[in-house]
Amino acid sequence: MTTLGVSIGIGFVAPELAAEGTELKVDVRGKPLPVRVVPRPFYKRPKRA
Repeated sequence: MTTLGVSIGIGFVAPELAAEGTELKVDVRGKPLPVRVVPRPFYKRPKRA
């Protein structure tokens, strides 16, 4: 199994905050972490040979 090497997540935000590139903070187990809104799909699985 391969990993991306970075954390990814998905969430809901108010429409006025949903523009691509918007930087936000999210609460992860009581710790605020910086996040950025990116377009979908945020990951594409490589095609098998």
